[in-house]
Amino acid sequence: MRLTELQPVYCTTFPRPEAMDPGKLYISHKFKLANHLCPCGCGQQAVTPFDYETFPNLHWKLTENEGRVTLRASILNRACPNRSHYYITDNKIQWL
Repeated sequence: MRLTELQPVYCTTFPRPEAMDPGKLYISHKFKLANHLCPCGCGQQAVTPFDYETFPNLHWKLTENEGRVTLRASILNRACPNRSHYYITDNKIQWL
């Protein structure tokens, strides 16, 4: 079942993939990375760096506002068998 929302979880390091919860967006400000399980339900991870200096050609912009998180650009999970493609806007998943 495809999810429609992700809840932010702030952490220093990410849990192992088998310990990650669907519907959670793990955010590490220390390492400037976000990680979550693909919201299509396939179980693949989607790691999104949000550090322009370290990843100038591969990064997302993380915006936080009153407990809501937005990631831009879109996320295309190439490891996912469904090739899931979506935005995360104010914790909501907008499927493309």
